[in-house]
Formats: sequence, C-alpha cells, structure tokens
Amino acid sequence: MLPIERRATIRRLLFERKTLKISELSALFGVSEMTIHRDVRALVDEGIAVKTYGGIALLEPHRKEAPPPSSPDDGPSRCVVCGKPVNPTLAYRLLLPDGRVDVACCAHCGLIHHRRLRSPGHAGAYALVRDVLTHTTVPAEEATYVLGGEAPAACCRPPVYAFSASGDAERFVRGFGGVALRWSEAADRLKAEMADGGEASAKDLSCFPGTQSLK
Repeated sequence: MLPIERRATIRRLLFERKTLKISELSALFGVSEMTIHRDVRALVDEGIAVKTYGGIALLEPHRKEAPPPSSPDDGPSRCVVCGKPVNPTLAYRLLLPDGRVDVACCAHCGLIHHRRLRSPGHAGAYALVRDVLTHTTVPAEEATYVLGGEAPAACCRPPVYAFSASGDAERFVRGFGGVALRWSEAADRLKAEMADGGEASAKDLSCFPGTQSLK
C-alpha cells in the first residue's frame, strides 16, 4: 500500500471510529509507529484531528460528517485461526471495534475469521488483504478471491488467492483453475468446503485442527 493510500484509509477509519491508537494502526498496516505518527500529523495539520495520549481523535466539528470514500510487517506473529507463523506478504489483517488487530496467515484463514466476525452477535471488523500478484494492500471486502485450482498453495488448503482487480483473478483462473468470487461468495463457499471436505482430502485441510469450529 502506498503512503497516500494508507493515509486515506486512516482518514476513513478516523471518521468511522472517532478515535484511533497509533499502536493499533501500526499493527494493522504493518509499518512502524514512527511512520503512523507521520501519517496522522497531516490530519492534525488539516484541523481534522487532535492528538491524544497514544493516538488521535476526530475533532468535534467533523464528528457528524460522512466518512470519506475508500481510496502491513509488524503485529501479531501467529495466525488467529490456525496458529501458523504469519508471512507479512500473505497476511489478512482485521481491525476490530475494540481496537484489537487480528492477523490471519493468508486469505484462507482471513475469510473464515472475517466471516465469523460478520455473523449475528459479532460487531464486525475492517480488514485489509494483500494482492497475490502486486503485493499491494486493499480493503478485503473489495477484493476478488480465487478458490482452489492447481497453483501451489502458498499457505493453507484449500488455497485462496486475493486480487485487487477482478480481471487478474479471471486470468489466474484461466491459467491455474479454481473459481473467482467476490468476498461474501468466497467466504460462504470456503465455509461449505471446510465443513464437508469439499474438493480437498482431510490431509489437505491443513489450516484446521479437526475440532476447530467454522461457525
């Protein structure tokens, strides 16, 4: 993610959440706290935010405004779903309403955890995922996902690959197989495949211990 894209995302999050912590943003984007300090300084200079202890807050005159439109290598070191070490180039990061940052090792585990957080009784999350080709960071719910196929799995099985452009996903499918889906379709299909074994054998469901709940 380019600095200008990261700052636009921080601005959007600030309008949505009203307060943000430097440490949380550092973990979410996978950059140093010093980098985040430079990012938020621009918002303070614009008169949009004010510095608080360990973070920033949206200034009162802006609190009723609509959020701006949409335009990561530190943080937790193990996947929130399967416990594998997190590879920053594959990570799926989720910022929770209470400020915690959950990190999944790949789009496979990220979709499963994110879907769970979107279910009734949960408060949801804002998530970012890496494009498997360009390695840029994009909002997870705006990405296109390829499930399955013959490309070597970079992490968990069945493999899931994230793309910022649907055209790239379709070309990947033509070359390696699988199916290209939007976020909600991909999350639902992955849950179904993991629940009944789908196209993978038990040994291929390498993400999950047998007792892990999919709900």
